[in-house]
Amino acid sequence: MADGGTTRNASSTCRIPVAARTPSGKYPDYGLSRPCEAVELSAIGTSVQTGAIVKTLLILLLMSAQMAFGQPTQIILFRHAEKPDNPAATHLSARGSERARLLAALLGKHSTLTSNAVVAALYATRATKHGNGLRTGETLAPLATELALAVQTPFESENYKLLARRVLTEPAYRGKTVIICWTHHEIAALAEALGVKPKPPRWQDEVFDRFWVIGINSGKATLRELPQGLLPGDAKQ
Repeated sequence: MADGGTTRNASSTCRIPVAARTPSGKYPDYGLSRPCEAVELSAIGTSVQTGAIVKTLLILLLMSAQMAFGQPTQIILFRHAEKPDNPAATHLSARGSERARLLAALLGKHSTLTSNAVVAALYATRATKHGNGLRTGETLAPLATELALAVQTPFESENYKLLARRVLTEPAYRGKTVIICWTHHEIAALAEALGVKPKPPRWQDEVFDRFWVIGINSGKATLRELPQGLLPGDAKQ
């Protein structure tokens, strides 16, 4: 037996791991045709595990670098405007359409909310085959006209995590504002996916007149809640 717990096979110049010995004490025929140096089986396992850990760390570092490079300065997040009382309706109510029109002035070219960070993108939910999700796009339509930007609808409401990843990693949004109009059931979870900690409370069913302004500085997200103050009956604070 040679040093290091291996034995030299008389029929081969290879070193064979002790762990490869059969119950009879013999060594299997590896069919080797040239000299080689065997490695302890436990060392192979350790090497594989180490490689997997290093790969995972590299992926995480790459994702962090992408997010740091692409993060916008702020994200303005809010619910679509008012809907009709009829549960089967899929479009905005008359009051909701009026709110959408006034939002174009509030968040438009001369908005104080975006004066330090120009609006780079508008996002709304993708409509489903049943027509659900249309109201978010309708809410942003007048603002899109005002800013000459398309309303992007790549994801349905429940796929908010994919939207958050896109917004936080897109280099074109760095230092700018992204405006998102979403359905209220997922707004809190979307804010969390955008970096807000802890997760905000659930958006209330009857609320249509608020903004969540998410500021991002050095990778840290902060949340401010602001009133829209656009229509009679809107909250003042």
